[in-house]
Amino acid sequence: MLASTLKKYVNELIESVGQTQVDCEYALRLHFVDDYQDTAPVNKEMIKELSTILKEFWIEIFNRLPASTWEADALKWEYDARILPWTAFQHKVAADCGKDQAEYANRQSLGDEPASFNAFFHHEIFYSKIAALYAAAGNSQLELTILIGVIKTMGRRLGYTEKDEAEDHTYPLKRLDEKVVQLKGCSHLLSPVKELIFHFAARFYLFLRECTPRQQALLLP
Repeated sequence: MLASTLKKYVNELIESVGQTQVDCEYALRLHFVDDYQDTAPVNKEMIKELSTILKEFWIEIFNRLPASTWEADALKWEYDARILPWTAFQHKVAADCGKDQAEYANRQSLGDEPASFNAFFHHEIFYSKIAALYAAAGNSQLELTILIGVIKTMGRRLGYTEKDEAEDHTYPLKRLDEKVVQLKGCSHLLSPVKELIFHFAARFYLFLRECTPRQQALLLP
């Protein structure tokens, strides 16, 4: 990706963000890319400065907005009209950085490795906020990291939820049913499915047994 492409993405973001002070302030700060020649490759230094600005933006957003606006339904919140331009911008940058890295690997180039960018790095900030609310929501003996570990294992084996599945509240049971039907009659392939069912049962037990009602409300989709 060249600096000219990143400048294009920045300009598109500036045109689409809302008129709030926070949005405008952070979007305009991204004009630092104008200091680079259009033909300059996007390097790690540029991505580092970009990530710093975006991280400060997300921290500001989570600190300013009432928790009730995002804790009830994180998925819908990410598709909010105000938030969508920022997540779309991050996805475009991440996609182009990913292409650069793939081309670099295929060429086995001896030059500098292209910069990488995670489109979901703001999820870490979001998680820290949820974790703080969870810790303050009761005297549960179950640490969030343990419960999240079970959920991650389940998600990696079954596949993470898609937007329509989350909205319809069909995940994960519908997908698990489909796996069982698909493997019906293939008893030698059912072992992974049995392990998945075990993780579902463990999550359900921990969720109901160890979490306070307030913590359950935070973790429910």
